[in-house]
Amino acid sequence: MKRLWVVGGMFVMAGMAFGGPEDLVATRTIPEAEKFVTQGAASYGDIWIQGSSTRNGEKGMPAAAYDLKAGKKLGEFYLPMGGRGDVHCNAMCFGVEKPDGANLPYLYVSQWNRGRNCFVYEVANDFRSVKIRQVIDPAGLTAGNRFGAGPADWAVDRQNGWLYAISYKVASPIKEEGNTQIVTKFKLPKIADGEVVKLKDSDVLDSFEAGRLLVRQDCVLHSGKLYVLYGSTKRYAKYLALQTIDLAARKETGVIDLKWKNEEPESINIFDGKLLVRFLCRRTLYAVQPIQP
Repeated sequence: MKRLWVVGGMFVMAGMAFGGPEDLVATRTIPEAEKFVTQGAASYGDIWIQGSSTRNGEKGMPAAAYDLKAGKKLGEFYLPMGGRGDVHCNAMCFGVEKPDGANLPYLYVSQWNRGRNCFVYEVANDFRSVKIRQVIDPAGLTAGNRFGAGPADWAVDRQNGWLYAISYKVASPIKEEGNTQIVTKFKLPKIADGEVVKLKDSDVLDSFEAGRLLVRQDCVLHSGKLYVLYGSTKRYAKYLALQTIDLAARKETGVIDLKWKNEEPESINIFDGKLLVRFLCRRTLYAVQPIQP
């Protein structure tokens, strides 16, 4: 049985059950193996910034920067959380604004477990340090149909100046019964040094439900589509997948089954015209087929 599957603006004929090695094509390799547990990542031009879930005392969370075109490591730094929750980079992306004299835009990092904040960092040009420039705090939002109750991940719409949050309808990201994702749209706050932006219910511009996949990993927003990784091994291996959400249509429009890989998909980015996925502690980057941005 075939169905019409809409992903990334393309119409693709797919069977009711799909997902296999043909969906992922090895295309690049991270130049060096990290000494930390890899999680979400961000890309900008030729640069790939890799986050982690490894604690390092008061320094914060270790991260590394690479030039993927040149195939070399550029530097290492730590992402401080300022005492606000657990050290875990679940999702990461670049914003719109650039600090004066900086080569990269501000870096947005989503927290996991004991917090729902989005941290905004300035990355030094030598990739040796970062500074927290803003914290986006959703604690004042009413949990419910417009903003979920579980851990939130954040993605910047660089084309249009929006900020999207993905959360869960119930507090636990692993509760299967009655759970679903809530996608919430905000205006992207302007960067003010040291500011804590406390979002209010009146800041919500739109929200909708989008699928029932659990254990959310990294996400990337490109050309009006939000691509989101899900699942972990063992108990939640049945949720290993890559989801596409059409933000204009306000719905899930495609899911690629990744159970066959039996590894946690941790990082996803658009790089060199391709949608790339990295799995836990693996150096290989896979191009996703047939999705094309």
